[in-house]
Amino acid sequence: MKNIPKFTKEKGLSTIVGLIMFLILALTAFGAIVSAMQFQTELITTQRTIADESSAKAQEKFTIMPSYDSNNFLSVKVTNQGTNQIEIADMFIVDKINTNNPDPLTPSNSLHPLVSISYKDSFIPPGATVNILASQPWKINDGTYDIKVVTKLGTTQKIQLQKPCTGCLDVKFFATNKEIITGADVTLIMIITNKATTDLHNIKTTAPVITFTGTPPPTATFVNAFPTNPPTFGILRPGELVVFTWNYYPITGTGGSSVTFTTNVSADEVPLFPVSVQNKIR
Repeated sequence: MKNIPKFTKEKGLSTIVGLIMFLILALTAFGAIVSAMQFQTELITTQRTIADESSAKAQEKFTIMPSYDSNNFLSVKVTNQGTNQIEIADMFIVDKINTNNPDPLTPSNSLHPLVSISYKDSFIPPGATVNILASQPWKINDGTYDIKVVTKLGTTQKIQLQKPCTGCLDVKFFATNKEIITGADVTLIMIITNKATTDLHNIKTTAPVITFTGTPPPTATFVNAFPTNPPTFGILRPGELVVFTWNYYPITGTGGSSVTFTTNVSADEVPLFPVSVQNKIR
């Protein structure tokens, strides 16, 4: 048997090792190239998706109009003014007056202030108007609210809704004397009671406007008011009352003439309304 020189064996082994190393480096490089190409493809796809969504979002145009019916059921109508169908994702409602109110809607919603929209009410074709709360009736309490509607693409619209409390303030306004002796003083007293089932905020009055009958016309000089001038009060709980007063001195006039004091009462939840008291002078 012919002997193979030692250096020939080593040369062959080195060639095999070199080939293996080359294959490893080639595969590594090829993998890196493939990964880079995949990353570039994903990046282009992501950029294209973002661009498409941005373009679609820019084309979203819609308005919202909240309202409530005689049974206090809330309606939020969305009108699609764009050329593409829009999908409503969520609606938010926040009590602007009573910030401690956990939920202005009933029944209680654990996701408040987020209101989930029913799937069948969430799609609005171009030119259409849809009540996005049609499938899930909500009752709204008295107050002032910020309502925000958000589409799936993130376009938002915000509007404020005020639901005044009708008949929630019971006001009694009178003078200490039904007849005022000329030269004497008079105290006006106003008792305001919260007849609502919720808190009323920022009870306010205006400075009384005085009108007279008689010749010469009587006069009334303002002295002070309680607790402030004009009287105001922060929060009135259901069933609670607050007392405001105004003092005038002196009241002058001829017998038979009269003086009328007129002021206005309001709260954040109650529109301004006038009350007055008339007294004879003798």
